[in-house]
Amino acid sequence: MALSTSEALGRESFLLEGFGLCLEVVPAEGGRIVRLEAHGHAWLWSNPSLQPPNRVDEPGSYVAAHDDGGWDEIFPNLSPRQCDDGQAWPDHGELWGRAWDVVRSNRESLALAVVSKLLPVRLERSIRLLSPGKVALTYMVDNLSDTELAFTWAAHPLLAVSPGARLHVKEPLAWWPEATGTSLPQALLDGVMPGREAGVACKAFAPAPADGQLTVLDDGHALCFRWDPARIPHVGLWMNAGGWSGVPGAPPYHNLAVEPCIGPSDDFERACALAPEATMLAPRETRTWWLDLEFPISSEACT
Repeated sequence: MALSTSEALGRESFLLEGFGLCLEVVPAEGGRIVRLEAHGHAWLWSNPSLQPPNRVDEPGSYVAAHDDGGWDEIFPNLSPRQCDDGQAWPDHGELWGRAWDVVRSNRESLALAVVSKLLPVRLERSIRLLSPGKVALTYMVDNLSDTELAFTWAAHPLLAVSPGARLHVKEPLAWWPEATGTSLPQALLDGVMPGREAGVACKAFAPAPADGQLTVLDDGHALCFRWDPARIPHVGLWMNAGGWSGVPGAPPYHNLAVEPCIGPSDDFERACALAPEATMLAPRETRTWWLDLEFPISSEACT
């Protein structure tokens, strides 16, 4: 086990290594995880059209200028929001464009925290490597005010997967499309990632698997997401098989995002209406949740 500092994309990064895992975090780039490797396999997608990234205090569209890949934390909103008080909430939330503070670190874990500029809220994320090859992420949100507050959150890992990669769950998920009036491609319903030539891109949501477990199987490798459905009640899925790119003039991307989430819609008001208990923080409330990543042999389902 080791924690070391290095440099990624021109900024200080922290590298956690052990149990066949390698995970790199850049606090100044929104606490982004830029590297997630297990047994020599790299899981995270990087946008070749946006290198090197320049996020912090940089204005402009997230998708056009900052959708550079890796793993972001989306909070307290996903789609842009114009509040009743005139405040504008940026696309994909605010945290991707903020430098996070390192609050704890040792040879096997790293904890970062940031105080929101949009809400009187502090968010902390801790990452720990555990034997026999598990990444344990724990989250804590503190309402610093005497007022009830609404929020949404989603993990946002963009995965670099091959055509034919599959989603494995014990029971089929009841996906619904984010865009009203649209239908989901059969590939998503079948849980199979098409090739770039399919020219499809879609966002969908579903109630979390009853056992809180979803596995991505890709070319002999496996990544299993585990969480508590009582605390993270939904999951989002972004499937882009050559159907969309946000950078003007860039070719369409090929990536997949599995997004355990609190608030099952990109639209803030709709997300809060669909999951009012999950998205509401009581005055001075501290809320915690967890998300584990495991890397089993792909021929076996997570058990």
